[in-house]
Parts: sequence; C-alpha cells; structure tokens
Amino acid sequence: MLFKDKYSFLSNMYSCKVNYDGEIFPCVETAFQYAKCADENEKEKFINDRGYYVNGFVAQKIGQQVKLREDWKYAR
Repeated sequence: MLFKDKYSFLSNMYSCKVNYDGEIFPCVETAFQYAKCADENEKEKFINDRGYYVNGFVAQKIGQQVKLREDWKYAR
C-alpha cells in the first residue's frame, strides 16, 4: 500500500528517527530490516559507505538477501 500526502506518516519509509538496539535509524523500514539479521556483520549492510544508515527502500532490497535470525518468526 502506498501512503501519500497527509497519510505519508503511516509508511514504513517515512522519514523519522527510530531508536532500536542502541542505534538511531532514519525510518521504521531500516530498523526492521536491521532487526531481522542473524549475523552482526550483516547489520553493517544497513549503513552506507559514509557511515549513515541507508534509506528504507535500499534497506528493503538489502533485507531480501540477509540470513534471518532463528527466532525471527516469533520475534516480530
């Protein structure tokens, strides 16, 4: 579903600060994709080469390639 205009804040891609696991993410989607990683090294994929967290659209693509935490089915 695409949220636009006055409903854009409902999107996982909406720009806002999300504090998770001691990190501050630029949107819910980036935090979500980061949270599902089994490997601590894979979590680094959600930070770009300049040290900033990637946006939600990039995070969503990266998240399709990561190994999921064993408890992910129950953790979400």
